[in-house]
Amino acid sequence: MTALRLSNRTAQALPAKVAAPRYDRGTVTPGIVHLGVGAFHRAHQAAYIDECLAAGETGWGITGVSLRSADTRDALAPQDGLYTLAVRGSGGEKLHVIGSIGSLLVAPEDPAAVLAGTPPFTVLCCDNLPANGATLHRLLVEFASLRDARPGSAGGAGIAGHIADQVAFPSSMVDRIVPATTDADRARISGELGIEDAWPVMTEPFRQWVIEDDFPAGRPAWEKFGVTMVGDVAPFEDMKLRLLNGAHSGIAYLGLLSGHATVDGAFADPAIRRFVDALWEEAKSTLPDDAGLDTSAYTAELAERFSNTALAHRTAQIANDGSQKLPQRIIASAIECLEAGTELVHLTLVVAAWIAACAARGKSLPRGHFTDPLDAELTALLDQQLPANETVTAVFDLAGFAGDHAERQTLIDLVAIHLVHLRRDGTTLAFAALGIDGEGP
Repeated sequence: MTALRLSNRTAQALPAKVAAPRYDRGTVTPGIVHLGVGAFHRAHQAAYIDECLAAGETGWGITGVSLRSADTRDALAPQDGLYTLAVRGSGGEKLHVIGSIGSLLVAPEDPAAVLAGTPPFTVLCCDNLPANGATLHRLLVEFASLRDARPGSAGGAGIAGHIADQVAFPSSMVDRIVPATTDADRARISGELGIEDAWPVMTEPFRQWVIEDDFPAGRPAWEKFGVTMVGDVAPFEDMKLRLLNGAHSGIAYLGLLSGHATVDGAFADPAIRRFVDALWEEAKSTLPDDAGLDTSAYTAELAERFSNTALAHRTAQIANDGSQKLPQRIIASAIECLEAGTELVHLTLVVAAWIAACAARGKSLPRGHFTDPLDAELTALLDQQLPANETVTAVFDLAGFAGDHAERQTLIDLVAIHLVHLRRDGTTLAFAALGIDGEGP
């Protein structure tokens, strides 16, 4: 017999401990189209919108659009778009059924359904990239200009001019840890519900959303639900990239090299914890003093998040795509430290640890344990086992780290020193060279 699925009908009989939508979904009308209905969106933006709907702002339902795979649509459509958000902290777990996604489309199957032809609107980019709104605006105008220039186009300003003049592109900064959902998670959540949920989402209690307030066609009253509306999101982006994401990368690569499979396990390692504290001090020196940032409170909150034993955030998951992530998370801070003449030893160890972790795959780490867009080139390079300075120089050339910056060679030399230590005696010697031992506090 087929198990009952989560749906509008079955959600009425959920256990009292499970929070169900506190509003009539039949009164909700779509006001948001979201491209890419992945786990992060469902743990973050869709959860904020769920609260807006519960407060009576029923004109902001979400139409989710998958750009490639039909997997999410196929999982959630039989559930009327409902899914469970499991908020897991060290003190326990709370289950919320989210109802803000009203319909789901798969763009390749029905492009016309996605192209609604609405009047000028706001494109709110939620990608984890700095200046994401400005970047998306530039790319779309460039793309549209090429389209307008094709033979047979209408000429004039065309779609590029319309986008440039009529569509708003505020930047935003998003933050919430969302580990990949496992089959064990699905089974456990379905057991708690008493019915099947094909695709629940796991997350942490913390969440953050900082948005530039530029919405000519209106917006939800997000500020009532914890969203920070600002004139300039850049300082908040830098704080997150350099303190959260930078530390995450350090924990991931040093954790992998030290045998730790999860963030909480790595952060509980006294040497890694001391390293992260020192890394934060280096990175804090690169952040502005006059932007309203409370870096001490922020890192205290990060320490609590990294210690969350319930989340089981895998170091290998964070380790993916280092060549694309390290420039914003680590290299930018390191260069600013060099320019300012401030101390710089912990940031550069993160880069060396990434190189060492890449080289360890297929040896002390499983082959393919984490991935990178440059894997083929990195593997061929690291298999040569060149001297440390030559290795680092070649990796910087390959990944484009530091470009033609005047401090590039100094940065390479500092990273190479750490790589020598890591090759000789792993993280033990690398930490000892920084005055960090493995004893408890």
